[in-house]
Amino acid sequence: MPPTRGISARYDVIVEYSLKVKGNSDETKDEELIDGCFRFKEHCRGDVIQHEVRLFGPFGPLDIRFVYMKYAVEATIEVKVKRAMPGYSLSMVTASTCGYYDEITLYDRSAAPCQAAPIALLKDGGGLSLSVVAVGLGCNLKLRFEIIGDKEEKEYEWWDW
Repeated sequence: MPPTRGISARYDVIVEYSLKVKGNSDETKDEELIDGCFRFKEHCRGDVIQHEVRLFGPFGPLDIRFVYMKYAVEATIEVKVKRAMPGYSLSMVTASTCGYYDEITLYDRSAAPCQAAPIALLKDGGGLSLSVVAVGLGCNLKLRFEIIGDKEEKEYEWWDW
């Protein structure tokens, strides 16, 4: 799930959420898993603070982790594969930055709803994934590309910006 961001929060903030499961066609109604809100109060000291909130819904609890970054910039990342060597395919792309130890998954081929979807997108020149992330000022944005070969060997490529 891509991150959602707020540009500025000087005072207490009410965060509303609605988590739905999308159907395969436009005609089907999205199934709502959980809906509600929680209060976020910035009372911590420090530039990067990780928070966790437990949300309760009809299917059980859901834990959401988010990071408060006092000084950060927003980055939009679009994953596109224009050309690939025969026998290799992009399996996963993740992002991370300093102060936040978990990686955010930007693209995961195993989670794709349809195996033909990435091929169709590539033929049209579109991207595989579009995500927005926050990067702390003075920190690098680290992208990790997982590439799988014919023999299911995983190779990793790290890029820092």
